[in-house]
Amino acid sequence: MSLTLMSPAFANGETIPVKYARDGDNLFPPVKWAGPPENTKSFVLIVEDPDAPRGTFRHCGIFNIPADWDGLPESIDTRPGRGPRFATNDFGDARYDGPQPPKGHGTHHYHFRLAALDVPHLSVPGSAGVEHLWKEAKKHALAEAELTGTFEALTIGDDWRGWLSRTRYASFPIQILITLVNFPLGFRIEIRRIAGRAEIRPLVDRLGGALNLILFEMGLAEMRFDLAAMVFARLEIFHGLHSLKGASSTDGLCKCSPLGRSRWKMKRAPTKAPSSTDN
Repeated sequence: MSLTLMSPAFANGETIPVKYARDGDNLFPPVKWAGPPENTKSFVLIVEDPDAPRGTFRHCGIFNIPADWDGLPESIDTRPGRGPRFATNDFGDARYDGPQPPKGHGTHHYHFRLAALDVPHLSVPGSAGVEHLWKEAKKHALAEAELTGTFEALTIGDDWRGWLSRTRYASFPIQILITLVNFPLGFRIEIRRIAGRAEIRPLVDRLGGALNLILFEMGLAEMRFDLAAMVFARLEIFHGLHSLKGASSTDGLCKCSPLGRSRWKMKRAPTKAPSSTDN
């Protein structure tokens, strides 16, 4: 049986979960191995990215792993107590640092390489680096195994597109914006008569421009919309409801809003006869 390496967190060739990325929780992913040679005295495991812009980038190097171990648990580099040693990675840290590819650089492949050694210990200073560690390990390697995971840094727009493509709420961002518009305009502010729209038109235009700029920055330019048209369509609806309920032409509030209802009750309340102290 040959030496094999696997992870409960991701399958060979599949995407590494975000929790194991450097911009995520930066946790070392759990790994398991099987089939080491009978005379194995220790193990070495490294993680490297050959797709880095400046050449192979080493994320982790673990050595002097006992021969009777058959894997490494999650977050092995942060667990208390004595254990395997860590070489200094290319970030300058003597621990695991997860994937962190440049945005827009495409998919990177992260190779977890395991070697079974014929010596119980490697006399390698941690400051020597992962590259030097692997060169020394290969001198004593009895068998090797590899596990590959992928990771890609998404832009904000790509992230939104991916999320939208995985849901049945393709217009969810627009629904959110409509909701934000509906609440202040439908229930919290005074609804002026249609003739008075000019008072709020500049504000609505500025708000619409800001929202469309956000959509553009998110890479969702094709989802831009005319906020002013949407807002004034609602004004027409509320004004129509207001008229149907018998409001006078001079009433500036829609009775179907909380503010409108409260003032409507105040207007319909009976007035008392003026007293001597009212004059």
